[in-house]
Amino acid sequence: MSNSVISHLSEYIYGSLIKNREAVFGFSILYILLYHSGFTPLFGRGYIGVDLFLFLSAFGCSFSLKKYTLLQFYLRRLNRVYPLFVISNLLKWCIGRYNGERLGVWDSVCDISGLTFWGMGGRHLLWFIPSLILLYIFTHPPLYRMFNKFGNKSFCVVAILSFLVMMLFRNMDWHYACLVSRIPVFSLGLLYFIHKGNIQKLSFPLLLCVGLQELTVANGLKFATATFYAPVLLLSLCFILDNLLQPRIVKFLCWFGSKSLECFIGNGMVTTLVFTASPFQRGAYYILANIVWIFVFVWINKILPANKKAI
Repeated sequence: MSNSVISHLSEYIYGSLIKNREAVFGFSILYILLYHSGFTPLFGRGYIGVDLFLFLSAFGCSFSLKKYTLLQFYLRRLNRVYPLFVISNLLKWCIGRYNGERLGVWDSVCDISGLTFWGMGGRHLLWFIPSLILLYIFTHPPLYRMFNKFGNKSFCVVAILSFLVMMLFRNMDWHYACLVSRIPVFSLGLLYFIHKGNIQKLSFPLLLCVGLQELTVANGLKFATATFYAPVLLLSLCFILDNLLQPRIVKFLCWFGSKSLECFIGNGMVTTLVFTASPFQRGAYYILANIVWIFVFVWINKILPANKKAI
């Protein structure tokens, strides 16, 4: 394949991803909701939706970091994520009290603040939002500077270190494994932005991800990363969105993409507060409860003085 063909393909994918980013966000969140339903083996790999989401988040946050000061970047990320997270945990606490739960003051503080993720107490563990805050605030800005300065070498160091942590601490709690295994795909989204989608420059990092992914599977680690699959799936989705889907379907996906955080937190309410019942009742509850909670958090976000833009 000639350099001109590769260059044109790189430009097409990069431009299509910018154009369709919100729709792909929508696909990823719907894929995750279907995965959490547990209804069918068809969605058994729905966790890849998280990898898509994090790749796109790192890619999009890079535009924000380039546009705003570091302080403005931090405030925008926290304003977008943290208020809804605190409100969702307050609602869980209220529902738990209504159902007879008696959590101590410290457990309640841990749930509401997100300290539960770090094993400091609490009851309602929602791994994704604390991980997202950690990646946005403490990981993205320093990685952005490091990747800009050292390029692929620094990405390779981050990816290999993530794999070694998974190997050395293979019995770590599942929510920590979820976070560590997603650091490479988050980093790859950032590197994709820095290289402006140049396939030639990204070829070695992608090959490294393939190798690490195979080692992850071969060693029976808890979470096989989808760092390589995510870019391939993104390419396929961009082509489908550009050429095959009707505008109304794309618009539907864009709506979910613009409400991605509300969908995540609403789904967290559903999966945390699920009840024991027949499969049919659980299915009906899952669908209806997700619809209700998503619209509840969409409404809450409208009345909050926070950043309204999608992540």
